[in-house]
Amino acid sequence: MRRWLLVVVVLLAGVGVAIHALASSPAHPQHSVALSDTLSLDIAPGAAIAQPVSLGMGAGTSDLLLAAPSISGALRDVGVQVLRFGDVHADDYDWRNGCIYADVGARHDCYGAAGHDSLFDRFLAFSAQVGAQPFIVVNGEVDDPQQAAELVAYYWQHCSGSPNCPDPYWEIGDSPAQWRHFAVPLARRQTSDAFGILPDQYAALVVAYSAAMAQATPYYQHHAIKIVADEWITGASDQSWVDAVASGGVDTHYAPIQYSGSGPSPTVQDVVDAVQLGYEGHPGLDSWLQDRRDSLAQFNQPIQLILGQWSIDANPSALSVYSGYAQALFAAEIFAHVWQDAEPNSPSPLVLAVQAPMIGEAQEPFDVETSSPRAAVSVYALVDRYFGSHPVQVQESGGALVQEGSGAPAPVVAAAGSLVSVKDARLLLVNTDGTKAQTVDLQGVPAGKRDVWWIVPDPQAGAAGQPSGASAIRHQIVTGNRITLQPWAIAVVRVQLQ
Repeated sequence: MRRWLLVVVVLLAGVGVAIHALASSPAHPQHSVALSDTLSLDIAPGAAIAQPVSLGMGAGTSDLLLAAPSISGALRDVGVQVLRFGDVHADDYDWRNGCIYADVGARHDCYGAAGHDSLFDRFLAFSAQVGAQPFIVVNGEVDDPQQAAELVAYYWQHCSGSPNCPDPYWEIGDSPAQWRHFAVPLARRQTSDAFGILPDQYAALVVAYSAAMAQATPYYQHHAIKIVADEWITGASDQSWVDAVASGGVDTHYAPIQYSGSGPSPTVQDVVDAVQLGYEGHPGLDSWLQDRRDSLAQFNQPIQLILGQWSIDANPSALSVYSGYAQALFAAEIFAHVWQDAEPNSPSPLVLAVQAPMIGEAQEPFDVETSSPRAAVSVYALVDRYFGSHPVQVQESGGALVQEGSGAPAPVVAAAGSLVSVKDARLLLVNTDGTKAQTVDLQGVPAGKRDVWWIVPDPQAGAAGQPSGASAIRHQIVTGNRITLQPWAIAVVRVQLQ
């Protein structure tokens, strides 16, 4: 049996990042960590392959009114596999009459009743055009499992006019920690309401909703319903909710920046560094993910961790920097770190959905005026077309490790690995240095030609001289084992292991 050793050495002014990968017979990765300056990966027969990572994108409840047909085509083209319906208005939405209620029940906006071109009807048509699996947030704040069950039944009757509807994820409410009208009917809401919910109450709500929704259609007599709970549920002392989400997972949210509007606004470099190091007290992604895994490890069965919402900034800020190339760097780093942290037998973020709406604010992936895709969509295309969906664990170690709060700069190149087959590995490389090129050496693999696909900043400058978007995907065949990454380049490299 022939085995090849793949070593990726990133030359960063004396700081080395090394990745080892061993190949043998058919494509099942088994992860093993070498406690040294490098991390080794064994691709061994018989080991369980990691579940594929699904790329998704969110949809605010009302935003599909603005969605141009070009958006569904763009999402289909880049291979978005999951489409989320809901976000912050999910618990304000009466799906039957198509109305969204504000904090005063008498005030509401209606967009068409179910069956009469409602927002939900438009979403079903939109997701069918994209070819994506729906991720649907039901109204949990009203404490009415039956209305959610009726929505489940409606979906299976109307999802696309086809008997072969994709099996959705069903999330119970959005951000219950922020609820203030719990168990108040939508039409009776008052601004003075202060009816929050505790984690144990939310856990009981998830169990009740799950039971009602599973009875709503004959489909779930033969298939487990994919119930998703908000991460708020992990604070519950009663663990009976675990069985309810066994086929779904726990949805968690990540944003490393929370800009208050005072002081200097974040720069592109702040955005780039925040994923690894955090920003002004907010944690970097690696430690944040580990905290979430630790909270799930206490339960008696594996629970899928879903990175259901992520954004650059937790505030709905419209800073121009978020609409530029910083968005591409942020998305690429998120993907790289998620793939790095994927583990075969532990909760891993297997579904990714960008912070909802499709269009509207600077950090979202489509421009509100033109409906044209922003830089993050180019990253989706690069990853979906060339990187593959089965992660192998790749982590920077040794000299490249940087402790949060140490004041040290983040590693200049973020790296992640994926397997397409036993003979074909892919590397995702992100040069987070916007001033100079970085070089990556491949060692221990056959020399020869290898494919490199990459994007770089669009040469047209945006606000404050920052690049406004990403180039088209470029392709190059490189002879030899040295890869040069241009400043801020995001690249996928094909490595033949045999």
